[in-house]
Amino acid sequence: MRTIKLNGLISLILLFISVLINSIHSQSIFDSGFGNNGIVIPPIKSLNSGSWTLSIQSDKKIFIAGWAYTDEETPSNISISRIFENGEPDTAFNSTGLFSIGNSTWEDAYSSTIQPDGKILVAGRFYNGRSWDFLLVRFNEDGSLDTTFAQKGYATKDFGKDDRAFSVDIQSDGKILLCGFAERFNWDFAIARFNTDGSIDTTFGEKGSTILNIGSYNDVAFSIKAQQDGKIIVCGWTYIFGSWDFALVRLNADGSLDKTFGSTGIVTTDYHHLYNTSHSIAIQSDGKYVAAGYTEKPDSPDSDIMLVRYNTDGTIDKSFGNEGIVLADYKDANDFAWVVKTDKYDKLVVGGNVTINASKILQVARFNSDGSPDLSFGENGILVTQIFGFDEECRDLLIQPDGKILLTGYFSDRRNTKAFIIRLTNPYNSINSKTEILSNNFPNPFNTSTKITYVIPTNLAEDKKFLSVNIKVYDILGREIETLVNDFQEPGLYQVQFPSFTQSSELSSGIYFYRIDINGISDVKKMLLIR
Repeated sequence: MRTIKLNGLISLILLFISVLINSIHSQSIFDSGFGNNGIVIPPIKSLNSGSWTLSIQSDKKIFIAGWAYTDEETPSNISISRIFENGEPDTAFNSTGLFSIGNSTWEDAYSSTIQPDGKILVAGRFYNGRSWDFLLVRFNEDGSLDTTFAQKGYATKDFGKDDRAFSVDIQSDGKILLCGFAERFNWDFAIARFNTDGSIDTTFGEKGSTILNIGSYNDVAFSIKAQQDGKIIVCGWTYIFGSWDFALVRLNADGSLDKTFGSTGIVTTDYHHLYNTSHSIAIQSDGKYVAAGYTEKPDSPDSDIMLVRYNTDGTIDKSFGNEGIVLADYKDANDFAWVVKTDKYDKLVVGGNVTINASKILQVARFNSDGSPDLSFGENGILVTQIFGFDEECRDLLIQPDGKILLTGYFSDRRNTKAFIIRLTNPYNSINSKTEILSNNFPNPFNTSTKITYVIPTNLAEDKKFLSVNIKVYDILGREIETLVNDFQEPGLYQVQFPSFTQSSELSSGIYFYRIDINGISDVKKMLLIR
């Protein structure tokens, strides 16, 4: 009878604590003040359109760009749209949502950024009648073509065969960087730099560009960042004798390889000699690099999101995740990451898709700065939501100054493809709404181990990125049993297990107390161990 009552009590406690912890997730994460319940379909006048990139202007208007076409046989245009902060379309910017260099030309856009003067840069590819070239277009703030740029509003770079620019960034001196691939015998990393007037910067690399053959087959550069020290970091992937690997390159300001990064300026990461591709890079506040992509899993048919963090010298930062690598998997499905961004607390937000039952579904994952999943976001750090019913992909994301997250990409209804913009609420809202920093442990009572959940709200952080967190466990006589946490952590929701050591069997039945101290704020709760 006693066992039955105890089991019933534990079940009730399980239900109560589950509701308490999961209440964070019950709040709608879609921003109801944006478009239609957080979703906007931009008015692009084309049967098929998709967005690859978004940028935010100083007036909080949102710019997106990508591609648009009628069918596979007709020329494609660049799609460009701008919406107001509330999601309403800015029809004065571009009434059709389309841009083309000329009649019956082919162009696509993959990346964009806003200059300090408000002008808009868009990078992608242009078909010159024989092959594809790097393309860089500049628009005025009102959406008109800036004809002072390269004397016609756009610049191209032809490396000889099929070339494509996937990423654009602006240096502190205003010069413009592009990266992608150039086809020679195979695809190679290609980086080009343009002056502010659109002319090629011949002081960079070899006559304005640097081309790198990294592996034994194709190499593709997907993401480029201009550092404040003038150096340039590029990430992508390479094929080296049977393995697709993450590839990072760091260049000096003149376009030469920075040999203080790795030993040659090039660093590659092979995970189990499988298919690993990197598509985006973020720089954290301490200068460390986080590359995001995906990997196949050993002895498994599915793929996972993969993050790798590198120190500034190119070595893998083994304090991140599991020896420097984080894998994220949603219910043994195929997970894919296209973009990674970091917020002011160095949390990482990753956008992509997961394939379930042959359909791609929108996926966003959020990680703490150490690579652990952010438990306050989605389900164990991953938000998977099928919004449109069929294939959905997130191709870019931005974190607004107010913490809200913008996503863009495209979806298919199995007939046509359309671009979308989604805005999520600030994920910190859920933790800031909690009235206590320390929750009751679960299960309680417990027999072998229990989990303690705690919250670090942003109002405790003030101007700090990380706060000192200490959690200790004491017995009923006040003797310290174990220190569970003694670290610096950013705002978020966390869980820790007690006891953490393997000799838990040595603990006797009784009441134990656990105390948390965060930035001068303390709380104490008790738990019951029953042997």
